[in-house]
Amino acid sequence: MSEKATTGETFFEMLVCWLVSLPTDIKILIEMIGDDELDMKARSLAVGTIVYVLAPIDLIPDKIPVLGYVDDVVILHIAVVLVVQIDPNRGRYYREKYPQTFETLDQQIELLRGTLGALYSWLTALVENLVKRRFRGQAAEDVIGSEKLQEDMFDAAMEYAADVNVDAETIQRALLAAPPNRIVELLSDGLEEEQKRQAREEQKGVIKRLTAPSGGFRKLLGRED
Repeated sequence: MSEKATTGETFFEMLVCWLVSLPTDIKILIEMIGDDELDMKARSLAVGTIVYVLAPIDLIPDKIPVLGYVDDVVILHIAVVLVVQIDPNRGRYYREKYPQTFETLDQQIELLRGTLGALYSWLTALVENLVKRRFRGQAAEDVIGSEKLQEDMFDAAMEYAADVNVDAETIQRALLAAPPNRIVELLSDGLEEEQKRQAREEQKGVIKRLTAPSGGFRKLLGRED
């Protein structure tokens, strides 16, 4: 990636590159899911990342042309870095097999970190939590253990990739209308909404546990019968 006068221009170039290569990068994650030599936690993270990418409502809704995929590529690349960090030995295999993705990845992530600032840490925490995501109601471990579920995930991912297969010129026009600070704002707003959603889900879980037949609320009332 060539050096430019401003971080904004370089960040712009990076996003164009990531959006153009999104279908290929999705295939890499799919391959990681089926890789028996890769650490189980790393494979689970790959599953959760694909589930995130496939979701139409995420940090930036996919219904927004082009920009709706920016969060997908950001989350995907943070996840890929974490996968190879979890299993560095197997990670070397992917670095060598896919140099077009990995040769500049470390520098790109540093650029992303510098552009997003504190938001990068929050996004990384979100990515780490993706291992809990479910595909068609099934946990990551179930997907890893099922060839059928992996095939279904591959088909869904390829259908998504076909929808995203936008030419570089269209991507550039869309991104030119959204400077880096606007993209950071969209990611930040989306993350705030995601945190609210998680808080609501946690609250529902607490209420469900307390009101279950053997839950803590019944115990507090002395009604364990």
